[in-house]
Amino acid sequence: MPVTKFSGKRARAVLHERRALALRTTGLCYARIAEAMGLSESGARMCVVRAIGRLEAEVSEAASEVKRLELERLDRMQTALWAKAAKGDTKAIDSSLRVMERRARLVGLDAPILFNWRKDAERMGIPVAEVFDQMVGAALREIEQASDEDEEQQAGTRRP
Repeated sequence: MPVTKFSGKRARAVLHERRALALRTTGLCYARIAEAMGLSESGARMCVVRAIGRLEAEVSEAASEVKRLELERLDRMQTALWAKAAKGDTKAIDSSLRVMERRARLVGLDAPILFNWRKDAERMGIPVAEVFDQMVGAALREIEQASDEDEEQQAGTRRP
């Protein structure tokens, strides 16, 4: 890549941002960073924010690359196991299933299992709405009682 006026300016800006982040990491507040670097406080804050943004982008890109490599490895493993698994080799089937499970976890195919407790409770004859109302009522009574006790303490009186 040819060195241009823009790339030199860009490199200096990145170094500036990294310096601001390094100072922030040592515990300096934005006012002290600004003072040390000859910036306004908001300029120091923006340098730190941009540096963090760059780091997050780098980490995200690295994570995507690791994920891509891992998926390629899983593809190769699955390919190697498939012929034996298709012929009924139980060891190859088990290994193949583990590879498939790993792939599903890695790409997020396994959705959380939802449990409809209200429908199941009602099917079993448990009056969910009634129980819920009783619980809410009890909680509200406790809150009201605690509030009354606080008011009594503040007033300096006590009920027997």
